[in-house]
Amino acid sequence: MNASELDRLPPVEAAREAARLIESSRGDVSRWASARARYVAAACATMPVADVADELGISEQMVRRLRNEASTTPGSRPATPRFLDIHIVQTIPFGALNRDDAGGVKTCRFGGVTRTRVSSQAWKRAAYEALRASGAVADLGVNTREAPRLISAEIANLAPELADTADELATRLLDGAKIPVVAPAGSAGRGKRDAAQADTDRAIGRTEAMLRIGRRQVEALARIAVEAERAGHKAPDAAVTAALLADLPVSAALHGRMFARRPELNIAGAVSVAHAIGVRPHFEELDFFAALDDVKASGIDELDGRGAGMLGIDSYSSSDTLYRYATVDLHQARDLLGDDATPAVTAWLRAWMTSIPGANRTATAPLTLPEAVWVVLRQEQPINLSPAFETPLAPTASAAEAVRTLASYGADVAQVWGMVPVGSWAATSHTDTGLDRVAELVSVPELEARLLAALD
Repeated sequence: MNASELDRLPPVEAAREAARLIESSRGDVSRWASARARYVAAACATMPVADVADELGISEQMVRRLRNEASTTPGSRPATPRFLDIHIVQTIPFGALNRDDAGGVKTCRFGGVTRTRVSSQAWKRAAYEALRASGAVADLGVNTREAPRLISAEIANLAPELADTADELATRLLDGAKIPVVAPAGSAGRGKRDAAQADTDRAIGRTEAMLRIGRRQVEALARIAVEAERAGHKAPDAAVTAALLADLPVSAALHGRMFARRPELNIAGAVSVAHAIGVRPHFEELDFFAALDDVKASGIDELDGRGAGMLGIDSYSSSDTLYRYATVDLHQARDLLGDDATPAVTAWLRAWMTSIPGANRTATAPLTLPEAVWVVLRQEQPINLSPAFETPLAPTASAAEAVRTLASYGADVAQVWGMVPVGSWAATSHTDTGLDRVAELVSVPELEARLLAALD
């Protein structure tokens, strides 16, 4: 039987026949193995994994492995993945990863119960810092009000003869493109102090608002300023706009850019991040502390070392297990980063998995790794599985129970909606979690390798 004859068979029959050909073939085993994986993936698109396993007489885990192989074999992918969903269950010890304006631990109400919460911004910042420290991407970019200063330094580097006027050229370049270096001093609600601050901002070269900008963009803007000055004319606004939209830094492509005065400079980032929430009810812990004054303690004054130098009370969250969710629009990432999209996304994923927000780090050292990571490549739409924890787990429930709850809910969603993933891999330090029902269980390095192969 040849390949075209196999293609005319129903997927399960074709997979069964391909398995027979693998056993009987002496030469082209890899060809039939690839075909078998493709037929199994096609069967999974219309049948539950358990039924496919029963029909073929193999384990559900093997069915998932073959389906995933089909997603990573060139020429045999059943669908092109658009979304990368990342589900993480992570236990955090006593601490305060994210505080509100009053100094308390951030919380939210979910399922009628107060939960520990870590804002998406806090964890995105932690992942950004981890990605920058890794050096895995060449042009990560910065979010700053110091863009004029960066451009000025590059102008002086490109054209040393313009060093004395570089600040003025950088300011003029951005002002001309409607990116004000300062906010108008006479705006409503601004007083003398704000007006003085505006003058100071202009002197030190700060923009009115934060601007996410990359190294290559700074270089391009400096070249525009130098060329305009040498030619004796104003830098074209269109060229400035084009420079800020080309060669996007990774941080802008992944997390976006918002600039209210120039909406055309806005970038819709490829990454969406949910606030992390506790899977159990939140319990606040108040910690009374006393700081000893070393000089007073030495007994050199009239108090003879009695009393503390400072007293206070801090708010903390008792140990909790968090559900973290993020999704990446892979098409958007490719549109913005081109061939750099896959290495950028995989580098970001490593940073996202391993990062921890820095609040109160030295006092509590909450430096844990996830209990479980489950990544899913989808075609239809991203799916946040936080409803798995709408009913909070018991205060004494383990992290393993949280992983089981997530896996069970994920399996139910897949069955009800019939949304078959293009690929699904999970890594966990626990056993008997049920993740093998929804994903191929691998180590974290294997997960990263499988994902990279699927995206390339």
